Amino acid sequence: MGKSSDRGKRPAGKRLGNVAAKSAAAFLRGLIWLLGQQPLKVHYFWASILSWFLRKIVHYRESVVYTNLAWAFPYMSYKEIRTVARDFYDHLAEIMVETIWFGGSSMERIHRQHIAAVSNPELISDISQGGRPVLVLTAHTGNWELLGGTSAYVYNSDLPAVELDRLFIVYKELESKVSDFVFYENRRQPIPGFQGMIESKGFLRFLLSRRNEPNLYFIINDQYPSQAGIDVGNFLNQRTTAIGASAVMANRLGMAVLFLRMDRLERGRYDLRFELITEDASAMDPKDITLSYMSLLEKEIQEYPANWLWSHMRWKNKNVRNKDLNKR
Repeated sequence: MGKSSDRGKRPAGKRLGNVAAKSAAAFLRGLIWLLGQQPLKVHYFWASILSWFLRKIVHYRESVVYTNLAWAFPYMSYKEIRTVARDFYDHLAEIMVETIWFGGSSMERIHRQHIAAVSNPELISDISQGGRPVLVLTAHTGNWELLGGTSAYVYNSDLPAVELDRLFIVYKELESKVSDFVFYENRRQPIPGFQGMIESKGFLRFLLSRRNEPNLYFIINDQYPSQAGIDVGNFLNQRTTAIGASAVMANRLGMAVLFLRMDRLERGRYDLRFELITEDASAMDPKDITLSYMSLLEKEIQEYPANWLWSHMRWKNKNVRNKDLNKR
């Protein structure tokens, strides 16, 4: 496992302004840490109950989940859609309890648990030899809340480690300052003093200050774009606009670009595999980079449908959706 260092200037930690917010955040973090001390198998016991509660009692975003699945997989019967939805709720509950467990863990505990494994860390090592910064495009698959522990997920001593000192995770700030603080601290809990979390609004400035360093920048890129995006055509049977800013930055700075898929093999086991998109993004059009990313993501989702976060609206342009529906 890699160790954190103070090399270079990293982002400052989160701070809350008023006493009430600080107290609420401290209470929630303390509670999560306390609950996180329980063994993971205990958390999974509660996950089974939580999944039932989400499906049967509160019907958590049920219409969104079923609508998204029906649009993405028109060839599936209702029975098949219902099976995928049930598996999704099971997985969502597992994500929640794993996040709590992660927030009460150390890197040593995470490593011992073997909750995730990087199957090809040698690709990171090979790409880094070129001296370029590396953009790792990933998605809301597997359990993205575990990405902070990536350097603990290499178990073969003959394989190169993912160096913690070069690992940065880009995240989007939450509207609630308390929630944002809690998740920020939870994601870096296993690594005391870890300053590798970068808020998306400050990512470009930070990247420019490190443009000559072969760092790894993980960014979840499958959200609906808040600004003008790239039309990628048909994705999961729907006309889709994707975030293009990441690819544009990679192109202009000549970064290497990788796709990270995170497959859930079974309860408590994730496989992380890197796939090369380009060694030099300056030689590839940003739209082609985005298309490659979306194609790899689509393949991953089609192979493991319940592994994606179906409870969020991915396709918000209802005019496009209704227009496509009329063609069917």
